[in-house]
Amino acid sequence: MQAGAYGPQLKFPKTSTSAPSEKTAARHKRYYEKNREKILKRQREKYANNVDGFKDRRAKYRKKRKDKLNAYGREYRRTNKEALTDKALLKKYGITAADRDRMLREQGGVCLICAGADPKGPNGWAIDHCHDTGAVRGILCNPCNMALGLLQDTSAVAISAADYLKRHGK
Repeated sequence: MQAGAYGPQLKFPKTSTSAPSEKTAARHKRYYEKNREKILKRQREKYANNVDGFKDRRAKYRKKRKDKLNAYGREYRRTNKEALTDKALLKKYGITAADRDRMLREQGGVCLICAGADPKGPNGWAIDHCHDTGAVRGILCNPCNMALGLLQDTSAVAISAADYLKRHGK
């Protein structure tokens, strides 16, 4: 017997490291299903009482396995690019990549402002949306989308800019 941080620590003989039998696994599953809320409550309380300890262990784990975890992340992003794109578009704009592609086809495969067929950006076409309502307005090339943002997404500023360019011969 050894003294540990939480009282005496008993030393038990090593047992097999193989997975539990099907019967044992089924029993564990039934117990978890029956006591799920109680187990989750206990886990939340345990975490709440020792947040720093959990964060320290997580940081130590990640530091020790940094290269392996980074490689896993790169591979995951490479193999799940479409799903991750869909998830990001859904979260940010409420549309999927298929919706974006359909919109671009419907507008003739060109920017709605300059009619250019090249998105002129490393991430492809920009999805223009209203910052007040979140509604998607159309697909633009990156320079036109940035210009709208710099013009504060207001027609009054855009008209004023157009008038300025006309006065100076452009």
